[in-house]
Amino acid sequence: MIYYKDFININFRSTSKIKHFLSNDAHILKLTDDLQLCINYIINTGKTGLPVVDNKKFVGLVIDKDLVLNVGLC
Repeated sequence: MIYYKDFININFRSTSKIKHFLSNDAHILKLTDDLQLCINYIINTGKTGLPVVDNKKFVGLVIDKDLVLNVGLC
């Protein structure tokens, strides 16, 4: 089994730039989106984090751990 942290540590170079790790196909959530949309996207794409915007301004990030740790609170 390969864990993503090990993969990053092995393949990381001190000269690596953030631009090489950006995803161009990220789904953007709005504050009015329902939780099921978020869950479906994470499950179906394997993406573990989704940016949240309000009026074109970044307001936060929902990650898979947030969903697991807060299940039952919503």
